[in-house]
Amino acid sequence: EQGVKAFQPRLNVSYQLFGGWRAKASAGLFSQRSITVSNEDDVMSIFDAWIKVPENLTPEKAIHLVLGVEGNVVENASVSLQSYYKDYSSLVAYNRDKVHANDPDYVTGTGSSYGLEMMVRAKVMDIDLYATYALSRTVVNNRGFEYHPRYDRRHHINLLATVRPFERADVSLRWEYGSGFPYTQSTGYYDRLLLGDALPGQFELETGEPYLILGSKNAARLPAYHRLDLSMAYRFDMLGLRGIIGGQVINLYDNKNVFYFDRKSGQRVNMLRFFPSLTLTLEY
Repeated sequence: EQGVKAFQPRLNVSYQLFGGWRAKASAGLFSQRSITVSNEDDVMSIFDAWIKVPENLTPEKAIHLVLGVEGNVVENASVSLQSYYKDYSSLVAYNRDKVHANDPDYVTGTGSSYGLEMMVRAKVMDIDLYATYALSRTVVNNRGFEYHPRYDRRHHINLLATVRPFERADVSLRWEYGSGFPYTQSTGYYDRLLLGDALPGQFELETGEPYLILGSKNAARLPAYHRLDLSMAYRFDMLGLRGIIGGQVINLYDNKNVFYFDRKSGQRVNMLRFFPSLTLTLEY
């Protein structure tokens, strides 16, 4: 049960179907003794700390089942299709029912995750094309309370096109899209009385401090993430030097993707905006 001493078997099987098509299946039992911790009330987390699973709890455990098929549709195009299911029989979760100081901070919960992943590779004239799509759903059960964890992303798409316009030169265009992560909305505020001057004092006149009221846990979704990147590279060899000179434009159409949002102040911080750069790599 402890770390590398845990029994974690794996099984991988593949079967040649017909032509260039092949079916694959795998299964495994996984466990870990470390977890990430963060404030679950934050709209977005920009830092996660790792800690050991408390000794009074069992390690996190999951059974992974994967089934897929891959092969060539035509001579210059291949497809890979894979489905998976993960059963989390033991997950470390925050104790939502904690009232007293001696109540445990963490309890054991369960969960499940399943989805579909697809990859297409093709070559059209002198252009190499890659496309991936992932559909997934994850649910955590914390002592009967079910919710989507903050890393549950429903759709994820990656598109990549690479062309070599002339010898030693490459040009790539990459687009990524990810549907929004779940978060808990703010529904309002109320004044929380501190009763700091109850005896003696006129605490009935105290206005209190604003206290945030949260809605249903992770019932809303953040805006979708998407951006387009352009990169170019040219390899040269002259005067005994070899190198690569290149250029890149990140977020070509300057989309405002959310990096962090402070629910108390309303401040929003975006990810990297339109950002061009040049690079030079030399070898000698």
